[in-house]
Amino acid sequence: MNKLKSAIRMSKQRFQYLKMKIFQENEVYRFIEQTKEEENSIEIPHTTLNSIEEFKNWKERHLFFGSKNHDLTQGVIFFHLFNFEQKFEFYMSTNHAGNDARGHFEVLKDILMNLECIISNRTTESAPKSMLNIHLDFKHSFDLKEIKLEPVFENEYQLINYMPGEVKIEDKFKNLSYYFEFFQLNEELTEKILQNCKSKNCTVQALFSLCSTLALIDEKTGLRNLNESVECLNSIPCDMRYYFNLEKSDLVKSAASLCWMQNISTHCDLWSIAKEITEKIGKMRDSNEGIKWWLKCLNNFPLHKYYHVASSIGKVSLDQENLIHIKVTDLRFSCSTPYDSLNKIIFKNTISRFQMMHVITFNKKLTGNFCYSYPTFSSSWDKEIRFNKNKIIVILNSYYFF
Repeated sequence: MNKLKSAIRMSKQRFQYLKMKIFQENEVYRFIEQTKEEENSIEIPHTTLNSIEEFKNWKERHLFFGSKNHDLTQGVIFFHLFNFEQKFEFYMSTNHAGNDARGHFEVLKDILMNLECIISNRTTESAPKSMLNIHLDFKHSFDLKEIKLEPVFENEYQLINYMPGEVKIEDKFKNLSYYFEFFQLNEELTEKILQNCKSKNCTVQALFSLCSTLALIDEKTGLRNLNESVECLNSIPCDMRYYFNLEKSDLVKSAASLCWMQNISTHCDLWSIAKEITEKIGKMRDSNEGIKWWLKCLNNFPLHKYYHVASSIGKVSLDQENLIHIKVTDLRFSCSTPYDSLNKIIFKNTISRFQMMHVITFNKKLTGNFCYSYPTFSSSWDKEIRFNKNKIIVILNSYYFF
């Protein structure tokens, strides 16, 4: 255990973000550095299991750790260690506001490399890296004209040898906490969508986001009665954080996003929530918090009245009469939350859940995959996701876009 803690301390010296914590004063949240004592204090809860059967039953432990509400006023990285005899299982969680998936695995890789060096009595370099300061000015090179229509691979499962054909769930994903379902559009529809995106100066990401929104609205209100405006809005996708003139290996960045607390009940509708969030963003626009950093990233992209500062998204403008029919519980199609306060109200003490969609261009065809989880092991939830996915593909062929 002491060697593992030493390996984590070495990584904290390398990645400045891991030495941060969130400071709360009234309703204001911001990142500040830990004290030296907090920085050197590494807490790793340790649970010894009673049998090999219990050790193999990892799903429940994984869901519990993934949905745990960590105290971010103490730090941004958390751990848990399980073992049965000489078999160990190590969990790590980092705050997503200042870290992304690639950065998370970069940290984990760094910790394991440090541990290997300590165990084998080898020395390792852990020089501090230059980190992103959210309080300074930054420029980005995001330009829609620079986007190339070529495959962009995020992980080994998207390499050519692994590229799936028709809709199916690959067996290789069955042991992960996420399920992936792939779909691929034909070349003719792909070309129409790409040309449509070019003519409207929007990203494919925004278009598919719009379709997801329309699918949800169709389920609740019916698209035939939808007369409001439909549009795609461009913002800075999460991966654009790699274009801030930082070294490629420096994947962990202290980019604080807007953080606030709010009490939500099942009686709240999306209209009232949208107004509340917009008011909070408006009040923080001139402050020195994370939202200011995001606004700098947006550069010349115009902000709209009820517009989430997020990745490229689809926007459907609904009036209050229509929007009140969509309740907070309907957000299950597009969000997840580990927070107990929301979980008890929105999901009635069930495990939180989410749906994500990624789209790449492959062999002149748009190839997408749905990633859904929480609970990944529920057949009823699987049917809901399949239905929603099929509806999205139908909407892609509709008159809304051509």
